[in-house]
Amino acid sequence: HELYRIQVGGKCGFINEYGKLVIEPQFDRAYWQFTDSVCFVTVGERHGLINTDGDFVVELDSSIDWVKWFQNDVATFYDTNLKMGLIKKTGEVVLPAIYNEIIRDEDDGFVVEDTLGNRGYVNYRGEFIVPCMYDDVKGFEEGLMVVATSNNCGYVDTTGTFVIDTIYDEARDFGEGIARVKNGDNWQFIDHQGKVVTNINYDEIL
Repeated sequence: HELYRIQVGGKCGFINEYGKLVIEPQFDRAYWQFTDSVCFVTVGERHGLINTDGDFVVELDSSIDWVKWFQNDVATFYDTNLKMGLIKKTGEVVLPAIYNEIIRDEDDGFVVEDTLGNRGYVNYRGEFIVPCMYDDVKGFEEGLMVVATSNNCGYVDTTGTFVIDTIYDEARDFGEGIARVKNGDNWQFIDHQGKVVTNINYDEIL
């Protein structure tokens, strides 16, 4: 059953989907719902994850200021300096909190931005698939991901290998086996091998 945060007298507790109180209000702060059967809470100097009985199952260092939702046993977290990292349900930090931003990409992994504004991509184990050396990365669609430098765009696969070089001025995500790319003023459609698809007719391309 899902549990949802409530606040009473400045303390956080949890109710179920029927509105029944399940965990008494006792925490100073809490994430708004349970995910993967745990939830981040703080009470006094104590930071950690509780189970659906309201018991602490993982104690966390007080430098970990906020943990968001878990998926595939991994969540993003903020430290007290508002930098982001990745943490497991066990409390193991798999990516240290040294990043400006970490954005979850569905079930595949995370887009990561370093302190210089460069972006890369890590899997759920915190392993870099694409290093933080690009102006932008988009997340995977159909097994390919747009990566962009200051001047050009290309595509990498799930191993981080370039399958379509950075030869385009602009590039869009793949859908139904094709992607839209631009050089100069000209838009074209390409397939997963980077070959131009010519047998496509649309009244308008947005």
